[in-house]
Amino acid sequence: MDIFALDSSIRFASVYNKHGEVIAGGMSKDKVSLVNPEEARMSIYYSKQTFEKHKNLSHRVGKERYSMTEYDKVKMISIPVQNDDLLLVSIETNADHFKMINHMFKVVESHSKEN
Repeated sequence: MDIFALDSSIRFASVYNKHGEVIAGGMSKDKVSLVNPEEARMSIYYSKQTFEKHKNLSHRVGKERYSMTEYDKVKMISIPVQNDDLLLVSIETNADHFKMINHMFKVVESHSKEN
């Protein structure tokens, strides 16, 4: 799954399993991380916690499709994928996140059909 090929504004993209372990992905080769490794681990943990929290209402409102948080310096997108895995992507703030999310859905769907 090559999320980085979608757009040059993608800073980071990784898939994490339910234990928070990296399955695939990482930092874009031409970008510098805005956080240190410990802060990155905290961010992943918080994203997984938010995903789990949203699952608590899924029986009423349906399955979560994505979550997005916009900060001053970056936009963070979380998309659930197979087996309670979570795709986490950070993009530049000037990027069209709706367009990016739609492209990511297509990549995730394509990848799901392959597996």
